[in-house]
Amino acid sequence: MTRDHRRSQITANRKSRPGKRSEQGYVLLAVMLILFMILAGMLLGLFQTKSSSSSGATGLTGATGNNILSQAARIKTYGAENLAEAGVRMAIEWINDLPSTSTVLKQNPIVIDNTTVSGFWQTNGGITPSTVGNYWKIGWDNSDNTGKNYILIRIYPYQTNDTDTLKKYIVEAAGVYNNTSVQVARASIRQVSFAKYAMAVDDMNGVSLVAGRIQFGGPVLINDKSNNGVKIVWDDVTTDPNDYQQIFTYPASNAVTIGTNNVTWLKLSDFTAGTPTDWSRVVANGNVPITNGTTNDLPTADNTQAQNSFGAGASAPTTFLNTIEPVAGAPVSLTTTETINGVSTSVPVGVSIPNTPSSATTGTATGGIVISGPVDSVVFATDPSKTTKQQIQIYQSGSAGGSNYRLRTIITVDRSVDSNGNDTSTTTAFTQWAKDDANNATNPWYSSSSAGTTYTYSGATSGVIYSMTDSIGQQNSGDGTNDIGGGVHGVIADNVLNADGTIAARNSWTIATNSSSSASVGRDVNIDGDLEYNTMATDGNGNVTGADATRSGMLGIVANDISVNQYYFDPTTSKNVRSGSTPVEIKNLAISATTFAYDTFSALNYASRSIGVLNIFGGYIASKAGQFGRYDPIGKVMISGLERSLNFDSRTQNSPPPAFPTSSTSYELTSYQRVDSTVDGKCSISAGCSVP
Repeated sequence: MTRDHRRSQITANRKSRPGKRSEQGYVLLAVMLILFMILAGMLLGLFQTKSSSSSGATGLTGATGNNILSQAARIKTYGAENLAEAGVRMAIEWINDLPSTSTVLKQNPIVIDNTTVSGFWQTNGGITPSTVGNYWKIGWDNSDNTGKNYILIRIYPYQTNDTDTLKKYIVEAAGVYNNTSVQVARASIRQVSFAKYAMAVDDMNGVSLVAGRIQFGGPVLINDKSNNGVKIVWDDVTTDPNDYQQIFTYPASNAVTIGTNNVTWLKLSDFTAGTPTDWSRVVANGNVPITNGTTNDLPTADNTQAQNSFGAGASAPTTFLNTIEPVAGAPVSLTTTETINGVSTSVPVGVSIPNTPSSATTGTATGGIVISGPVDSVVFATDPSKTTKQQIQIYQSGSAGGSNYRLRTIITVDRSVDSNGNDTSTTTAFTQWAKDDANNATNPWYSSSSAGTTYTYSGATSGVIYSMTDSIGQQNSGDGTNDIGGGVHGVIADNVLNADGTIAARNSWTIATNSSSSASVGRDVNIDGDLEYNTMATDGNGNVTGADATRSGMLGIVANDISVNQYYFDPTTSKNVRSGSTPVEIKNLAISATTFAYDTFSALNYASRSIGVLNIFGGYIASKAGQFGRYDPIGKVMISGLERSLNFDSRTQNSPPPAFPTSSTSYELTSYQRVDSTVDGKCSISAGCSVP
């Protein structure tokens, strides 16, 4: 449903839209039927005899008046209900129309006034709202709000909005009809997270969707923001309906939404134009793709992940675990030189765990994990003794005292809850170092302090791992002759469960880089090996359900560019993994993560790398669709690169990874109900409204 369509529904009784004659006809017919039913009820009262009446009154003398009064009351009730529902819809539309920079939603309660009302409401239907007692009042039968029919609207933010990834609000509207009848509607809405999509892109960037080479198990959104068009090659070859190579296997009506009508349908048999007549060849259940549908533009980069990692309201940390003690010599701090906003700047190389009372080595964790300086690799692992204990190894390189060193920070987050529901989690960290030279393969790792100190923090981190100054992994993929690579790989630990199988504490992580406009250049993330969940969230048929879905952890990746490396990389030696002298190529890869690229997500060297398969369990969100391989349409075979299968992690619709990007201007309805009174009690069905 388009935005214009939604608006027309709200103001249908004020202003008809051209081109909707058939809809108007249906509305007129419905009104006539309702009036006929009312009239029929009144006429029946003329001929009913009031039984067992002490007065002996007949329908003509007694029941007629009662029925007329009853019908009049119903009309008032229906009128008030319709006004209340219209008020909820108008408020939600107002929230969706607010600019992303608006701060009005931070109020509690939120005051709607003429300075924040979209021009739509004032230019369509002649609605002029006013503010009374923190309510937004809209007169429905005249423009000066003095009539007998009006709406009162109020919006409340959830108290958890300061910390929740998805902002939520309660919208209330009281409909007042004829100054006497009151009905109240209440709705809950929340921001739309882009983690709800198996794939969401602003532009296809020349990438075609080819049957048999790509498949989506969840909702797909293609905004086609630049109107460059979408090419879809569908299976017209297979004869058995059970074997159709469907591109969109999500069984819901929103399996695929395209923001324009600029879609080119090509037949797999010969790549000539042809629109499917049997949509089950393309979409599960034969659902017709939605074209010219409602778009949801991807947001631009901001500081959401940074702020989450720093801690609520905190600035970037200035102290890091970056001090080493060489075998001979005094302790030194690792640094590197970065170009920031065109200026060569010395920055520390190390990791910080923000905490209170702001100590580098102890305290209560108040944010995430912040990395400063170059990042060669981030490796996730589970503790061998406890599958809910997450270990994170961060490999970096820097210099001190004229020598180059490698730094390894090992962080362990042990999430736990006692029998009373109290958080008893702990976070520990310690660092090791090794010389960075031609002998990396044999250079030993040393503890960064003579005592081998492990630093312990109370509580768990927020789950955001944020690279403040650099990309994660070396972005020049090389040709395999040089030892270039690195990135993210590993295993995500399980959630902590209560005795009844519900989640007590989540192992939900987001790894992110500084991609905001404040960065001199967008920072990227490489993936250099499998990213898997210790417990897979799907059953044997690929459904995200059951105990395993509850136990399984979660990962999000947010960066400017996300790339799949061509070669495996060993972070302990800073060298490519080799078989003899030949670097080992990444051919088959499993990525369990929901990814968000402000630019694109692609495979490095897709035109020359070996053929393989990439299985993504989660979501692919990017401004521009990326290239993963080359396909021969004549021979119908892959020439190079990775075939893709994208299986949707439906858990992310309600519980996305921490600080995962949301739509600042798009909200969805999560509940709707009619209630007896407003939250503040000023409007109720029984007592009316005390708002002026």
